[in-house]
Amino acid sequence: MRMRWQNTELNDEITALDFHPARDNVLLAGGDDGLVSIFDTQIVEEEDSLLQAVNHGPIHKAGFLGVSDLYALSSDQNLALHSLTLEDTDAIEPSPNQLGDLRPLIPCEYVIDIFRTGPDHVVACGSHSKSRVDLVKLHRGSQLDLNERIVLENAHSEEVVRSIVADEVVGCIYDELALIADRLQNGVIFTAGEDGRIAAFRPVDPQPVSSPLTAASKSKKGAPVDARYKPY
Repeated sequence: MRMRWQNTELNDEITALDFHPARDNVLLAGGDDGLVSIFDTQIVEEEDSLLQAVNHGPIHKAGFLGVSDLYALSSDQNLALHSLTLEDTDAIEPSPNQLGDLRPLIPCEYVIDIFRTGPDHVVACGSHSKSRVDLVKLHRGSQLDLNERIVLENAHSEEVVRSIVADEVVGCIYDELALIADRLQNGVIFTAGEDGRIAAFRPVDPQPVSSPLTAASKSKKGAPVDARYKPY
């Protein structure tokens, strides 16, 4: 079997791979050497196939953030958002968003993953001592909006959550605040933990006055939006 493309410039263990959402020849790779490298797999020459490199620190998670940006999460939970410079390798890259260690910021105990749901990208953070997962939207060019988050309660007891995904069939889990209750009504989020279980979460059933979703839709501007999901 003939290999279509190969590259030996990665000098350490590879911990993240991702293909560009709109250009299937563009591959992102991150590893323990601290680099996130962007390659054009249609270019055979190794030295010419490297389109961009970002130095961040030992990579825990990395991937594309839409068609024009990327994210890099280090093993010490530091997150940065960078712009892609695929069209012109000599272009000056815009300053990245250095969000820093997310653990005291969220707050949380570890970062699970960054995933796409609908048009949004969300960072999922776990707190095993509190049995909860916090989901916060990411935006290139701005800090995290901690006033708008989704909380998964009773997530795998005190075990670490290793994987998370949103059901794309029902659409995005986030939307404008005025539409949050409607869009979340049938949404499902799946998690997998070290307890050996796969859990499915859905929004708390609406209750008059006391429902978090009802309260969120009536909250004043600037007040926290803390939509809660329950397992089933």
